[in-house]
Amino acid sequence: MAARTHAARVRESIRVGSVTLAEALADEANRSMRVGRMLRAVPGIGRAKSTAILEAAGVDESRRVRGLGPRQRETILKHVGGR
Repeated sequence: MAARTHAARVRESIRVGSVTLAEALADEANRSMRVGRMLRAVPGIGRAKSTAILEAAGVDESRRVRGLGPRQRETILKHVGGR
């Protein structure tokens, strides 16, 4: 239950802009979060865009943050830009 609450707070922080996606991906406390759900919390990115970004990075929709390689992180952040 605590992990779900933490994940919801992180997604909300991304949604309102108090935390960037880069910061959320770098935070060790978020290692167990799914990348797809975190990506969809970014304003302007829905299911279709998140799927396209994850495919470009070679990441499965259900991959967790701890499973991302450095190139995959870089590709995701490049597609997201400054959001």
